[in-house]
Amino acid sequence: MQIKMLPVTAIKPYWRNPRNNENALEAVKKSIADYGFNQPIVVDGQNVIIAGHTRFKVLQEMGQTQIPCVIKDDLTAQQAKAYRIADNKSGEIAVWDMDKLMQELREIKDITEMQEYFPDIDLQKFLEDTGGVDFEPVTQASIDKIEGELSTQFQDRSAEQQDEYIELACPHCAAIFALSKSDVLKQ
Repeated sequence: MQIKMLPVTAIKPYWRNPRNNENALEAVKKSIADYGFNQPIVVDGQNVIIAGHTRFKVLQEMGQTQIPCVIKDDLTAQQAKAYRIADNKSGEIAVWDMDKLMQELREIKDITEMQEYFPDIDLQKFLEDTGGVDFEPVTQASIDKIEGELSTQFQDRSAEQQDEYIELACPHCAAIFALSKSDVLKQ
């Protein structure tokens, strides 16, 4: 895969792009401003956008004159159409693991930075309603403590279970096997 810098004037949005990107423009603009532009636009052999319409529009608004692009000139028109739809639709299929999302959000010092990405949710209230915002970040010490507690519980439970079984040796083949005491007593 080769990334080529193209003048913004040479890149053409797909005239029938089925995706309405307007609601995402501010979030994408913030992401690029905060973290940089890290995902090239994908264009066909005629520089028509296959994937990246929102990023393209934001970069235009930000005054970029050159944009990094991946040139996919090996696709047929049908493949480009299919890729365009698949690229946009696949992001909609993914769902959030809310427990992991809350952990990640709680570890961000200034949660207001993330509000742009969640326009339909008041993140501050969301975190308060789901356990408070004074959540302590996960540290190696807290992991070690929990591991130690779980190990102790496991060892205690293993000892209890071992007391529930009897080891027996087969008088014919000398194979050793375990039976629960309750099964032996039933016989």
